Amino acid sequence: MEATMREARTQLSKLVERTVAGEEVVLTRGRKRVPVAKLVAVEPGLPAGEIRSLPTFKNGKRPIGLYKGQIEIGPEFFEPLPEDELALWEGNGDDPATAASDSPNAKNLPSPRRKTDTLEA
Repeated sequence: MEATMREARTQLSKLVERTVAGEEVVLTRGRKRVPVAKLVAVEPGLPAGEIRSLPTFKNGKRPIGLYKGQIEIGPEFFEPLPEDELALWEGNGDDPATAASDSPNAKNLPSPRRKTDTLEA
């Protein structure tokens, strides 16, 4: 079955029901009805993703090691940063994201204080 994007917006529930029943739905765009996407039912028993809340504890704190064995950190995490990236982290480099602040439409905000900045009376 084919459906336009407009039909998909207004009839999504019905299109999903048809895919669950085994029908393949192709979504099209434009007057020429160019195929752009396909709706296909997920096989029963396959998890689409898992969302669960963190366990609650009596003292309200999470214990150390709660996710031990579930997260991997590769050896590249411990390698030193390249000089240009390190300079950005330390605030000494030219950040492309802040280069736009030179534009006439940029807001004039004060720069954040560093620990070395002190107020002298």
